[in-house]
Amino acid sequence: MKRVNVGEMNEMNARFVEQTIAERGDAWNKIYSAIRTFRLDNMANEDGQAYPLVDLMTADIPGLSISDGEWRMVALADEIFEALYPEKVAAARRAIFEKDTSCLSAIAAA
Repeated sequence: MKRVNVGEMNEMNARFVEQTIAERGDAWNKIYSAIRTFRLDNMANEDGQAYPLVDLMTADIPGLSISDGEWRMVALADEIFEALYPEKVAAARRAIFEKDTSCLSAIAAA
């Protein structure tokens, strides 16, 4: 079984989150921002402050950064966005499918 390189995983997660935030629209970014800054007032951290949701969503692996939790928050924001704007998500998926299909057709014709 291959061991996970935590440093590489942290970098990969951080790049994914950064790229995703840059690619999504304003509505998605508002959803993500609300999730990312949310704190659980029924739990406290070691400083006695409300526990950040990002910490709760980060896997408990030594050395793993909060980018893991942020990656999971991206997935949650995607789910919420799709529930609120299913027509936008469907249109985006159609556009991607059509682009992929036209690329495949061009390759097949070559």
